[in-house]
Amino acid sequence: MIHLAILAEQAAPPQSGSEGGGILDFVLDNPFALALTVVFVVALVGAFVAARKRDRCLKTFRRHPVTLQEQAGRRIWGLLKVFSKGLELVYESPLERPSKNSFLIYEAELGRILSIHRFVDRLDEKALRRRRRQTRRMADPPLGTRVARWARNIVNTFRDAIVSAMGMSLQQAAKTSPSPVLKAQGGQVGTVGTMLVGETANAYEPMIEQYIGRPVILEVVNPADESKRILEYHGYLGEYSARFILLVNVRHRFHETVPLGATAKFLEGALEVRTDKDTVRVRNGSAVQVIVEGVRAGDVCHDIDTRIEPGETGETAVPQEAADADGAAVAVSWQREFDLLVPRSVGVIRHASEPPGHAN
Repeated sequence: MIHLAILAEQAAPPQSGSEGGGILDFVLDNPFALALTVVFVVALVGAFVAARKRDRCLKTFRRHPVTLQEQAGRRIWGLLKVFSKGLELVYESPLERPSKNSFLIYEAELGRILSIHRFVDRLDEKALRRRRRQTRRMADPPLGTRVARWARNIVNTFRDAIVSAMGMSLQQAAKTSPSPVLKAQGGQVGTVGTMLVGETANAYEPMIEQYIGRPVILEVVNPADESKRILEYHGYLGEYSARFILLVNVRHRFHETVPLGATAKFLEGALEVRTDKDTVRVRNGSAVQVIVEGVRAGDVCHDIDTRIEPGETGETAVPQEAADADGAAVAVSWQREFDLLVPRSVGVIRHASEPPGHAN
């Protein structure tokens, strides 16, 4: 009987948990297998983080029609697609640009950006609803959003300590493992850990953080402008990141000039201004009112003050005293409401402010 019992015990099948434990024990006891597993997990996490990485400010404008201005003056407009390593603007009217459907901006070219505008008058009803939800959450974030932001700020405050602790853990793991492969991958593991901490923390600056959702004044200076003229924008601070600042609910008046005898287009091509020595012709296909302020010749501005409503075409005479002046140009202006993204290399939150008015 004793022999039968011993034989039955030896023939009994292994329990379900013992096989999994055997694999785990094999990985833990085998230095090469452990190092290979660590390398694989590190590569997988690093690839996932890199693919999912998006700037918090840029994500706000994703799939919205925007107008991007480069520091050199070029303007491009289209639906914004945000990638981890760049941007793409998909043209809304490809027929206006034969054989070209989109404009790609690579990571190395992001430094050329001066501003990205999301103009309210260019949004359809669906985009307007998305924008209203975004601005409401910025002004009065729900409890979950506030807790998540608080957690990110805490992580950022102790970022150095967390990264140092991760480094010490890796050093200890390398000491206890005889595998040279694991030791060689310590730097890569540390890089991924730092990346994860950085993505969790984002950018955190207490001096700016206090004005989230509050009215501020943003100063913008174009590095390509030799005069280094300062432009001020009044709005509400919506978000900031390590690279960008987002201002929402901005109302600003734009001013442009067109030399006599020239033709120019503005407002994403919807406004056309044709001039000659006698007449100014304006075709306003935009959704905002346009004002022909006058003709500037030297230091003198000869007033016209003609208003062209959306969808209208207007014509006005050039004052005779300005028609023969050298360097005469027609001055036009319009006001728009928009949300504004600027790189932190060109823009800075300079002042706290009262709620912005309807004109700047």
